[in-house]
Amino acid sequence: MLFDLKFDNQTVFSLLDNRDAGFVAYCCEHGINVGNLTKRDKEKQLVSYLLQTVFTKLSIPDVSYTHGVGGQPLFREGIKGSITHCGNYAAVLVSTDPKIHMLGIDLEHFHKRNFTGIAKRVLTIKEVENLADAPEQREREIMSLFSAKETIFKAHYPLVKEWFGFQEAQCVKKNKSEILMSFIGQRKALMGFNMPVSIHYLWQDDYVLTYLLS
Repeated sequence: MLFDLKFDNQTVFSLLDNRDAGFVAYCCEHGINVGNLTKRDKEKQLVSYLLQTVFTKLSIPDVSYTHGVGGQPLFREGIKGSITHCGNYAAVLVSTDPKIHMLGIDLEHFHKRNFTGIAKRVLTIKEVENLADAPEQREREIMSLFSAKETIFKAHYPLVKEWFGFQEAQCVKKNKSEILMSFIGQRKALMGFNMPVSIHYLWQDDYVLTYLLS
């Protein structure tokens, strides 16, 4: 459910709010008063605001976290989380539900990207063959799949503790809000993940957001 929430004079829109399951995802526009901070520090400040909002809704007092070897955020025991920032937006996904064993979130900007280069580096031959012919639709499909593969890596890395490539995951089905992906290839670390995973996605202006909860 998409709705607006004002927080510190900024519009925060929630993509997912299900406190029974214990997970919330938010995006927030840049524009907070952060003085002369660098772009990276502004993004960190924005993520900090979002985490504070989410943790408050979940009644979690401690918002501190560190980073793991793969760059994933590490919270205190019992909390799983994923963060992303791109351009003017950031998003966080947090779960306290013990039934959720992996999650990931990613945000990508559509404007002025090298779509041909991204497709060559990220997509499999089959995925390229299935792209739409119309240029703008084709470009949006490329970015949706790119973001989905970033999300699937963020969700699986904490479990497999091994880097794997974009072309080791492949889209098997896609509709207007969901991408179904399976792992391909012979990487041993991924052999136990033989069921397709569902990655939700949506477009907000020129940004695509993907997230996975399983």
